[in-house]
Amino acid sequence: MSEAPVIYSHSSSYAICPHPRNVTDDNLRLLQRNGGIIMVCFLRELTDAKPDSGATLSRVIDHIIYIGEKIGYSHVGIGSDFDGMLRGPDGLEDVAQYPALVEGILSRGVAETDVKDIMGRNLIRVMEEVERFSRQAKATTVAFLGDDIGEIWSEDIKGQLLDERKRCRSLAT
Repeated sequence: MSEAPVIYSHSSSYAICPHPRNVTDDNLRLLQRNGGIIMVCFLRELTDAKPDSGATLSRVIDHIIYIGEKIGYSHVGIGSDFDGMLRGPDGLEDVAQYPALVEGILSRGVAETDVKDIMGRNLIRVMEEVERFSRQAKATTVAFLGDDIGEIWSEDIKGQLLDERKRCRSLAT
């Protein structure tokens, strides 16, 4: 297990939506012990087992509440994936709906300070801890394993993403 805090950058709760990219309760508990964060993703397939009908703003909030109650809100963040998905959940199609997301979380009884943490402060805290660990490890000459990841999307996929984003924006106006 990593000594530095782990970041699940684009995942949600497996208990709510059993997708292989989502995080099981056992792994959530390990994440809590590690001091890491799970960034709840808005991909329809990660939000609900029936992505065409069940992927909604409310369902995203279900993930946030479930994880927060399970391991504490200090381990929850937002990993929307707006730059990498064709279509967001109903009611959360783009960043213009963030106020509705915040309002929805608050309306479910989550404290304002926890919501502020979820919306960004938790990620900053974890990144600072990872940076501190990195500096300490480099000072003690600990070897790092890493991956060199090349281009992920083809020009065709990039075009599809841009076209869908334009379509969503035109529907919103």
